[in-house]
Amino acid sequence: MRSQLRSSVIVTTLALTLTCGLVTATSFRVAKAEDQIASAAEKGHPLATKELRSIYENHTWHWKDGAAYFGTQDQTFKAWVGEGTESSYADGSWSVNDQGRLCFRATWYVREGHRSATTCLEHRADDKNMYQRKLPKGDWYIFSHLPAQPGDEIQKMEPGDHVADGYQKNKRYVTTHAKRGRRR
Repeated sequence: MRSQLRSSVIVTTLALTLTCGLVTATSFRVAKAEDQIASAAEKGHPLATKELRSIYENHTWHWKDGAAYFGTQDQTFKAWVGEGTESSYADGSWSVNDQGRLCFRATWYVREGHRSATTCLEHRADDKNMYQRKLPKGDWYIFSHLPAQPGDEIQKMEPGDHVADGYQKNKRYVTTHAKRGRRR
């Protein structure tokens, strides 16, 4: 009985040791890949205003649970996210510069009220990839391979305004279900 118990403890300990080793090795590989992407992005050049405009201007960026439109006229920004009680929509503007930055400033509306927010993204490129990160301290990731590949984030950009339906639906919901007198 004791030898079976001892064998069971040894096998369990060995299994845990191997599992921890595999998790550590996998984590190390992921961290190393992230470091390589960050290093490549930092060595790359910032995208110019003209390059950023060609990506964003008059395009819709489809998100997991919504979308944003970067308009041509007055650089209008419109977005929507969520549905039902999680509905929100935004009105604002966007801008780009030669340091590879895209910023959108908008007032976001939810049932509980509204608040203004500014989001900025930095873009850099080398001869293999285009990189993006959220400022000020987001992690770099590959926004697009050069040339673009299926699954690249840039593939979620679609020419034209495709936010109108979701935007209007969320605006109606938020307006109808607004909790009056509150600001978020």
